[in-house]
Amino acid sequence: LVNSIIWGNLPNQIEFYAAAASNTINIQYSDIEGGEAGIVTNNRGIVIWGLGNIIENPLFANPDRNDFSLSASSPCRDAGTSLLIMNGDTLIDMESGNYCGTFPDMGFCEWNIAPGVYNVPGDFPTIQAAIDGLSSSDTILVSSGTYVEQINFNGKDVTVMSVNGPELTTIDGNAIGSTVTISSGERGAVLDGFTITNGIGTLNDENHRVAGGIAVRGGSVATLRNLIVEGNNALGDTAMGGGIMVSLGSDALIEDVIIRDNEADYGGGFVAYDANPTLRRVEVYGNHGRVTNGGLTFWTSASLVEQVLVHDNTARYMAAGIWVHEGGAPILNQVTVTDNSCTSPLISSRAAGGIGCSAGSDPILVNSIIWGNLPNQIEFYAAAASNTINIQYSDIEGGEAGIVTNHAGSFVWGLGNAVEDPLFVDTSLDDYSLQPGSPCIDQGAALLVVDGVTIIDMSSDEYLGSAPDMGAFESSIVSVDPDLVGSPQEFGLHQNYPNPFNPSTSITFNLPESGWVKLVIYDVNGRMVSTVIDGERARGYHSQQWLAIDQQGKPLGTGIYLYEMQVTDKQGQHFRDVRKLTLLK
Repeated sequence: LVNSIIWGNLPNQIEFYAAAASNTINIQYSDIEGGEAGIVTNNRGIVIWGLGNIIENPLFANPDRNDFSLSASSPCRDAGTSLLIMNGDTLIDMESGNYCGTFPDMGFCEWNIAPGVYNVPGDFPTIQAAIDGLSSSDTILVSSGTYVEQINFNGKDVTVMSVNGPELTTIDGNAIGSTVTISSGERGAVLDGFTITNGIGTLNDENHRVAGGIAVRGGSVATLRNLIVEGNNALGDTAMGGGIMVSLGSDALIEDVIIRDNEADYGGGFVAYDANPTLRRVEVYGNHGRVTNGGLTFWTSASLVEQVLVHDNTARYMAAGIWVHEGGAPILNQVTVTDNSCTSPLISSRAAGGIGCSAGSDPILVNSIIWGNLPNQIEFYAAAASNTINIQYSDIEGGEAGIVTNHAGSFVWGLGNAVEDPLFVDTSLDDYSLQPGSPCIDQGAALLVVDGVTIIDMSSDEYLGSAPDMGAFESSIVSVDPDLVGSPQEFGLHQNYPNPFNPSTSITFNLPESGWVKLVIYDVNGRMVSTVIDGERARGYHSQQWLAIDQQGKPLGTGIYLYEMQVTDKQGQHFRDVRKLTLLK
């Protein structure tokens, strides 16, 4: 008996007839009610209780209606074996196409041939129970609330997504280990829409604590989206990655994420170690490095970092904002690094408030702003291999004279750089978008080629105006006279800026002909929450500011929203497009 279920039979599940020759039953990878103790032999033989057997309720889908397929949370799912060899004989050898999931199910019916969507706590009591009970490609929707548990994807490429966003949905690691772990060779794990907190990291092979909040390790691939990672730590000798750590050949797309108020000895907010994750639209602030780096660390990493704001992070020594170490070569495009500070800046050559480079690092900085960091904006650590930083189309406080190399390398002061006050809107309110008249508006480059290699190649819909702005946020533009700049050739609805945002954002669009425009905001359930435009607009380029309020003027909560534009021009032609925006408070 293998990969089978014997349950709910009366009076016994298995019994040997007493008045006959001796019997033997061999049971492997099966679910037997009562287990060994429930098998009645009547002294007429033996029971071989083999590997993988269980004695748990199989949780049939609906036995009252004779539906004996397995429910989503059944312990019999993926609990069987595809290969059984006994005494040298192969009894079963199932090809992977003959079952779903990682292993065959117990029982007559394989469960969940097609990917599905399941709910926590509706279908499963906890997030981890859902991951354990489902297969790759399934989606887990998590209702609002605080879930005190550690999440491990355990090799499954499931999507774990909150229904109502990170402000209302929290995973609390309970100060036991890393709150979320993706380290078993996953190739497409997704975590979307949570606050990740109260993690203290996991001990690695060298007995160092790493990755307080989220660990992506061991060659895994993950998407981390729409998250708030806060209040985590990794403390102890050589502990690193208080908020998020991506390491050891793993890959991750990290977008629309806030990393704040985390702490570690090395890399309080984020660490990429021997890995090249991509960061887009990320805000990093209030993190602390007890030794080195409070904000972002790129250690032997060639990450792509775009539209990222790094501010108000602290570290005892080198690189409160961004630390590039041991051959790290990230591309930093449209990054703002400001108001970060070293708390022990008197130690010579270890006081980079903004960006610090050490041990042969080679970052490229383009379309960025490095301003207001203490004690220095950019500095090389003296006691290490030579470093180089290539700076193009960026605004650097103090200019070339403010870059401290400590005779440990050189810098390339390229084209289009500025040394003027960027004119942030209001730093006291952490608003680092650009004021009208900022010298950083339209002063960036859409295309950068270095030594024959294309570093960035931005399409026109990735920025507003004639060129990208310097810094993390594209400035809002007003409607433009089409006679001055030429009329657009086609309809277009562009991504809002900034995104994520709080409390306002700009939605831009272009009209090749005048027409009636309706711009409406919906929540993720398709309910209309605000009508932003409902009227005629002239041909040309337009920008509409939206404050995150509903039709009654009440502030909206954190979450993902959709904005839809419908246009009908004078000739009766119709245009429609929908995009997502993220409100993070």
